[in-house]
Amino acid sequence: MTIKSSIKLVLLIFSCTLLGCKTYQTFPNYSFKSIQTCPGTEDMELFEFDNQFYILVSGAERRKEKKDSWFYLIDTQTDHARELSIENLPDSIHLDLHGLTIEKIKDIVYVYAIDHGPGENWHQIVRFIIKDLSLHFDQVITAPDFLINPNDLDVDCHGNIFVTNYLGKGKAIWQYLFNTKKSTVVKYSVDLKKWEFLVDKIAYANGVYVTDSILYVATTRMKGLYAFPQTESSQKKICKGREGDLIAAIKGLDNLLPFEDKLYTTAHPSFIKFIGHVNTSEKKSPSQVWSIDLKTHEKKLLYQDDGHTISAASTALRFRNKIYLGQIFDSFVGVLSLD
Repeated sequence: MTIKSSIKLVLLIFSCTLLGCKTYQTFPNYSFKSIQTCPGTEDMELFEFDNQFYILVSGAERRKEKKDSWFYLIDTQTDHARELSIENLPDSIHLDLHGLTIEKIKDIVYVYAIDHGPGENWHQIVRFIIKDLSLHFDQVITAPDFLINPNDLDVDCHGNIFVTNYLGKGKAIWQYLFNTKKSTVVKYSVDLKKWEFLVDKIAYANGVYVTDSILYVATTRMKGLYAFPQTESSQKKICKGREGDLIAAIKGLDNLLPFEDKLYTTAHPSFIKFIGHVNTSEKKSPSQVWSIDLKTHEKKLLYQDDGHTISAASTALRFRNKIYLGQIFDSFVGVLSLD
């Protein structure tokens, strides 16, 4: 059974009881504008080049069987967006992009992006180098036993890679229907030159962010943001999802991005409305934007929309007095002005 038919079955079973329970009215009335881009601007990352700041965006057309993908670059001074071409990309790679991250390692600025292809059951990480505001293909990283259904990733300054698998092995339909805890977090260790499982038994692991001492994992269907200590002793066994510290109880979390001493994230407060939006743009999925203080764990709902301004927001990138919002299907990046 395909994911699309699985989603239709989920809708058939649950729509009568869950659909339309809440409206999630839009608030507050921030100034909002759209930057036109490719479809499905699911993830983005800020980086600095020549004393200016830019945002790299990964996008994909997710409602088609054969998906096309793009990288876009946004100039934060003008909010102008342009498509980025990729130098030296092998003809054998047809990108189907998902999460991305940017890390500077030994004076080289790398982009790591999850690529769902080729084939339904094959996933990989494609690495690029940023040179003079252009992307240059560097390498493909494969690990079929660990990159099962990758969603998001983060890379530390040493080059260690942390990846969330939003589903486990087996039929997606049963994992969606029964909210089974089969997703995981995996790590590639540069020193050991091998992959390992860090956390298992999570219900839909999504965004990931790592510091020197803590691994943060956002869960879409386990109602919150969890923190796992990153010490030598903690990595001698696989942690269970519930063994992490629940530092912010928020339903439907997506990607994570830091700004100053906070994490910024989006949430899908109505999973059933989100599923409806997967099938058609006519059905709107409400969006929320949250900040979570990493010291106090205070959470704050910064913005909410019923889906008519921005539907299924996936990433919140705070920069100065603006929050840039990615989303999973439509062809723009939203910008909230906080002035």
